[in-house]
Amino acid sequence: RNIMVVKGRKSGKNPPVLSHEFIIQNHADIVSCVAMVFVIGLMFQVTSPLASVFIALHHNVSVPVEVQPGNVLDFTFYSPGIKDVPAIFFYMLIAVVMHAIIQEYLLDKVNKKLHLSKIKHAKFN
Repeated sequence: RNIMVVKGRKSGKNPPVLSHEFIIQNHADIVSCVAMVFVIGLMFQVTSPLASVFIALHHNVSVPVEVQPGNVLDFTFYSPGIKDVPAIFFYMLIAVVMHAIIQEYLLDKVNKKLHLSKIKHAKFN
């Protein structure tokens, strides 16, 4: 006698950890944790130089400028460069977090108040 076991859907709303659905539902939380690592890195003297690479712009150009005849001072100008890539990465993380905050707290609240249908809700988002 063969007995077949029928697997049903798991009860609950939480998808398996690190599945595609889990990443989609929790992307803002994951990204905010990564950004928090950089911010906490600023608090300790050992990790502060490395963390500051991700927070502040670092590609600068020093240009000697003659302010008076015979008196030359070096002025530092910041321009786009390869040293800014880590900072761009960090600020993209912050943009993802801000987008999730706006979507979760502003757009979803407006959708609930307007009582939109699923189709109109999809168009609104």
